[in-house]
Amino acid sequence: MKALFIYFILINGDLIKEEVHEGSCGNYFKEKVQVIEQKKLFRNQSLTIHKYKGFTVVGYTCTDKEVTWHINLYLNL
Repeated sequence: MKALFIYFILINGDLIKEEVHEGSCGNYFKEKVQVIEQKKLFRNQSLTIHKYKGFTVVGYTCTDKEVTWHINLYLNL
């Protein structure tokens, strides 16, 4: 099975890369990341804040290739 790479999207837009050897990125995220807060942004939109290894995480992306880009993420929290 080909390894997957999960990229945690930090609140400041930086990425943390981890290699997933078994299972899916979704399962890895559910097992390793702790929900700490849910914010209601708009009437039908919310943001869930997570913690992973002491970092504040707002999401993740998963791929079978290594990513060489940076996400610029601007949030009004």
